[in-house]
Amino acid sequence: ANQAQLGQAPPGGVGAAVVYFWYRTGAWPVVAMVNGRPVTRFEIDQALYKQQGQVVAESLVTKALVTQELAKLKIKPNEKEIDDKVDEIKKSLGEGQDINQVLSSRGMTMGQLREQIALQLGVEKALSDKTGVASAEAQKYVSDNDKLFPTSMPIDQRLQQAESVLRDQKTQTALTEWLEGLKKKANIWRLYKVSASPLGL
Repeated sequence: ANQAQLGQAPPGGVGAAVVYFWYRTGAWPVVAMVNGRPVTRFEIDQALYKQQGQVVAESLVTKALVTQELAKLKIKPNEKEIDDKVDEIKKSLGEGQDINQVLSSRGMTMGQLREQIALQLGVEKALSDKTGVASAEAQKYVSDNDKLFPTSMPIDQRLQQAESVLRDQKTQTALTEWLEGLKKKANIWRLYKVSASPLGL
């Protein structure tokens, strides 16, 4: 009798737990059936990896490096700073648009948005000493690019716009150099070849 029991299926409780896990995590091993043949999640994962796997992998590597470096520098934006950025995003949306619906349409949650904002704010703080714009730089930019500004735009608005453009340029340069430095000194073991290194931020 004991030998017969060894060959039996696992107790219903275990099977139910597995099914419940698949349901809660959305990790069903079979995602479709075509004329009796299953299409598995593994097949989908393989196909997606062939298309964008390296880009996503490098993005996650970059995120891990940045997160670890910000922790070392003890840089962590507070909740109010994140709230302010969320409010800015809400104000930038069109009239009648709900931020949660916009996020849902892009496959994001509010928690993921806040995490992304915290990372961006942390990077801005880490690079703040390299992205400042002096007033003389802004004035030179305005005089060198006079044709880019509407003739009716007041000088103070031109300077503000120039500061924003210059800050963005400096931030991009500083970010590229910073990430390259982090990657050079990090111990990264990849199981894939890198043909391009997306910043992922």
